[in-house]
Formats: sequence, C-alpha cells, structure tokens
Amino acid sequence: MIKFISLGGANEIGANSYYLNLDGRGILLDAGQHPRKKDNKMFPNINYIKDKNVDSIIISHAHIDHIGALPFYLKLFPYLRPFMTVPTAYLTQIMLRNSYNILKAEYNIDPAFYDTTLADMIFNVTKPYPYHQEFELIPFQYPSENKITCKFYEAGHIIGSACTLIKFGNKNILYTGDISKKDQSLIPGINLPKEKINILIIETTTAGDENKKPNRNIIIDDFISSISKIISSGGSVLIPVFALGKSQEILYIIHKAIKNNLIQNINIFTGELHNKISSIYDIFNFNIPRIEKGFEFKEINQNKINRNINENEFLYTPGIVLAPGGMMDKNTLSYELLLRMIENINHGIFFVGYTDPESPGYLIKNSANKDVINSDLFPKQLKINSSIKSFGFSSHASLEDLINIILELNPEIVIPVHGSIDGQKRLKEYLIDRDYKGEYIIPSDGLEIILD
Repeated sequence: MIKFISLGGANEIGANSYYLNLDGRGILLDAGQHPRKKDNKMFPNINYIKDKNVDSIIISHAHIDHIGALPFYLKLFPYLRPFMTVPTAYLTQIMLRNSYNILKAEYNIDPAFYDTTLADMIFNVTKPYPYHQEFELIPFQYPSENKITCKFYEAGHIIGSACTLIKFGNKNILYTGDISKKDQSLIPGINLPKEKINILIIETTTAGDENKKPNRNIIIDDFISSISKIISSGGSVLIPVFALGKSQEILYIIHKAIKNNLIQNINIFTGELHNKISSIYDIFNFNIPRIEKGFEFKEINQNKINRNINENEFLYTPGIVLAPGGMMDKNTLSYELLLRMIENINHGIFFVGYTDPESPGYLIKNSANKDVINSDLFPKQLKINSSIKSFGFSSHASLEDLINIILELNPEIVIPVHGSIDGQKRLKEYLIDRDYKGEYIIPSDGLEIILD
C-alpha cells in the first residue's frame, strides 16, 4: 500500500515536506522551513506522522524552504538517513549554518530545536549520489524486505537540484522538487526520466500566474538596459537577491553584459554568503550540466559587501549591489540598504525573484515612483524616489510548462504541491481541457491519501 501525507507546503510555498509510506517504509521528501512563521510553526507538522516510522529523507535541493527543518528532523529521528545530490550536500551545510545565524539574530537566543552541531554534521550523515546513478534506500532502524531504489534527474532549478524517481515494486513515483523546464543562463532545464510514471508529485509555484511571461531574452535585454540607464545617470542599482541560485544567475548576466560593453565596467558588490555559494558553482563546473562550461565566478571582480561597508562606495558613485535578503526582511542587508537608497532619485531598486506578500520587499516591489509608504514593516515613512522595477527571472516551470510536463509523463495520478490552492485548481482545469485522463488529487496538510 502507498500512502501520501503532506506535512507542510501542500497549498503554499514554505515548510515543504511530504511523507510517503510504502508498505510500512517511511520516506520523507524534503524538510522545509517557512519564511514567515515563527517558533515551531516555521517547521512542518511532525504530529501528522508521530505514530509512523521514518527511515529515509530525500532532499531535492538546498533552498531553505526545502532543507531548513533538516536539523530539527535529525533531532527527532536519530536514525534518519538523508539522500541528495553531491552539490546539494555541500550547499546544505552552508545554507543551514547561515539559517542558524539568521534565527539566532531573530530570536536573540539559540533556538532550542536548531543548533550548530546538527547543522554542521549534516554532511557526515548524508549519502550523496550523482545524477542518473541508481541507489537503494537501506533503512537504519526498520528492517524490510521491500526494496526501494531511487535515481536523481536534473531539475533545472539551481545547481544540484534534482527530481527523484522512486521505484517500489512495479510502481514508479516521481517527486519533482522545484523545476524549470526552460534553460536559464547558467543551468539547463529539466531532464525527465523516460520510464513510465505512475504517481507524480509536482510543484505548482507558478500555476496561479495569470499572465504569460515574455521571452527570457527580452527580460534580460530590459534588465540590462535598465541598469545601464541608472548607471549613466550616476546612480546605483540595488538588487535584493537570494544567495543561492538567483544570485549566481544575475551575476552571470551582468558579467556577460559588461564583457559585451552593454554596461559600464563599474563596481559590483556581493555578500559573503553569495561568494561561498558561487565557489561551489565553480567546484562543480565540469561535473554537472552547465550552459557555459569553463566559466568560473572567481573571474568576476567583486567587492565584498557587509553592514560596515563605506556607503560612499555605491551611494554616491555608480555601482551594482547584489544584497542578501531577496524579500528584504528585517535584519537583512538588502533591507538596510533599501532605507538608505529609496529616497534618492538617481538609484534603482530592481527585483528579480519571488517576494512573499507579507514581506517588506513585496510592498516596495508593488509601489511606484512618488508613492508614500506607511507601514510598521519600516522604521519611518518612506517616500519612493528611486526607480522600482521587477524582472521575471523565475527558476520555476511556468503554468504552460507544468501542463506540458504532466502530459508528457502522462502519470496515472498527479499530486500538486508547493503552490496556491487556486493555482492547483487552475492547473487541473487546463489538464481536463487538454484531455488528461489521469487522477488529479489536490492534497491538504495532514490529510492521508491512499494511492494504491
């Protein structure tokens, strides 16, 4: 019997974690942390499986909404063995250490459920595997004669991201994690398995988007010309950006534009975490699929940015600042720089990724020049004089891409996760219109779904 339970992230983005029970064998899929919730509510609800066994966890990629609860899980389930790709294993340790520091600053105490020891030991207990190499999930605690094998496929989302094909008896289960069907500037798009898929657990981040996005090359051209305009006027561009994935994508685009004389060769500022992650991209330059093999981030002349930097270096002379904190939450560098730059008519603040509706970044992103913002998210009234622009550099499959992936795989059962309930319903309607005959089951957190 195959059972599925969402522990978090069924109908939202954050705290993504799902439980599969395969004839008594318990497998967790990801262990995310919610960006907006506090205390234990930021983690998936383990009470949903408190009476069930758990012996393995598969990690799709190293974003915090997929790995943030991993130390918490290891504390609760000491026999738990994590499986992930090799780059994800390296990145997970970096990201969890940084997450711990953020939580410590937020709470002003060491969270009891999350300590550096557990974050630092992740690599030692993890079993990493390359793409396309089949491996067996061998339980530590619960002996079983039921053989379960897995294989990772390139997900196209960030470095090391993986779709996981789980083989159990005569059933093939595919868990996508976060995916991109189209190539990005650095990372090629998804590589789907050729086997028949019986059960598909698929992300639906963009399923609720109403409008079709323009071609990526058009977005890049607009992005580069907008930066050039700000720089030419003597201003600087602040780009709040997630350190893993988005930062490397944007930095590479800017680097190529400078090399092609589309942007002046000016100072580029990046954070310490960005640089650590970029070094992992360089290490795996030839070991994983890349659009441009041979390129290394260490080729780019970057200035380290932190809270103690002399602001004259970019406030009064042109520069490009890739600041950590993609949603501009309090206690992030992007938030602090926003307060310094927002009222200067020469500067630009450019958004390149997702912002949660409750985040400070969302307010700014959806404002226009001359707007006045009064919100308790900010220490004072903000008058927007800077140029505010948003660019759709999504690393998630579009609605149309999701439809095409499902139709291509033609699974017997589809379980949509990691998206809004409205988007998941919308995706179902489009599939029906395209004559999809399989079963489409929208889950909710805590609901046990029997699949076979």
